[in-house]
Amino acid sequence: MDARVDLDAVADFVSAAGEFDWTWGLADVERLCAAQGWSLAEVSRPGVVARTAIAVNRPEARFTFFGSRVGMVTVNVTDSFAPDTDGVAEFVAQAYGTVGGRVTEALGEPTRRAEGEYPELIWELKPAAFVHVSALRGSVKLRCVSAEYQRFNDDMRAAASQ
Repeated sequence: MDARVDLDAVADFVSAAGEFDWTWGLADVERLCAAQGWSLAEVSRPGVVARTAIAVNRPEARFTFFGSRVGMVTVNVTDSFAPDTDGVAEFVAQAYGTVGGRVTEALGEPTRRAEGEYPELIWELKPAAFVHVSALRGSVKLRCVSAEYQRFNDDMRAAASQ
């Protein structure tokens, strides 16, 4: 399987996320796009899609709204494949380790790990933001999540496990 992981994009986004003055307001979409050299491509009810120059087959970043604010920015840092593609499970497992390693180089050891079908490594970037490396069925995603959205997700997971 010929598949790409853009580790330079991982390092660039983690660095930018750490330096960015997050307000999680809608203005963050344009400010982050300008800072990263991304262009707005699509606006819809759940969020905004930006085109990136990341060297993957779907060079996108998604801003997901949480109420009237931005809750999460998801960046494609690996090629994306249908889950039934030959070799995709091995690619995702390897890419998850590689991307997680690059983020660990930048931020130190993760503050949390979520195991299961969709494992995640999570770092508290600063009080207002968290960085996630998430293994999905057909790709690995890099996310920056607001503290408010992180608390909501934590509460939902806790409720589901009871």
